[in-house]
Amino acid sequence: MKGKKTISLNHFVFREFFRAALIPLLVIEFALVLLYFWINSYNNAKAVETLERESISHLKGIVDDQSSILSHELASITAIAQILQNQTTFFFNHQDFFPLPSADRPQFAFAQNGIFYQINNYGGTSLFYSCRTPISSVERKKAERSAALDPIFKDVYKANKNIVAVYLNTFDLMNRYYPFIDNVYKQFTPDMNNVLEFNFYYLADDKHNPNRTPVWTETYLDPAGQGWMMSCI
Repeated sequence: MKGKKTISLNHFVFREFFRAALIPLLVIEFALVLLYFWINSYNNAKAVETLERESISHLKGIVDDQSSILSHELASITAIAQILQNQTTFFFNHQDFFPLPSADRPQFAFAQNGIFYQINNYGGTSLFYSCRTPISSVERKKAERSAALDPIFKDVYKANKNIVAVYLNTFDLMNRYYPFIDNVYKQFTPDMNNVLEFNFYYLADDKHNPNRTPVWTETYLDPAGQGWMMSCI
């Protein structure tokens, strides 16, 4: 008929097939592809979440273990420090019980900056007196006889790998330090002449620690050149 477009049978069949079959198939395929990527994304998110949860759990366990180890190490050093405290207290209460050593007797001199220090190293401790302290026979006797503490200082130093130094600071600005420091008057800056102002002294003095229990300092830079450290005092 005139005015009407003739459609071939093949074209009609393809059109109907496209409507009835291909479009739904394409929609289904597209939905499956989206579903595939969504499932992958979901599984990946869940896997990451699981790994994070397990990692945090393992990390907590590791931190707890390391904290326990650190606590035991600190407790060990604290116990050793108490032994050192007892021995040092006994020495100062009974100085006359400790005769001057017949061999390897400590020898002393004054440095140009006024520090009184031990000049000979026989494998024990070094010693210095601040230039603020007048040196009389009393201070000389104390400097000599306190060398009796060398064996306990050395034993404490060897008792734990985390102990890098053992030292004694007294109210009259005397310092004994192990391992020995050569030319100790050069090692310490002038402000060390009043050691009572440093945290590794005053945190354990009568005012701040009347019970004389072990006290841990915060981390500080060691004036003796050992780097960053904490002290049990």
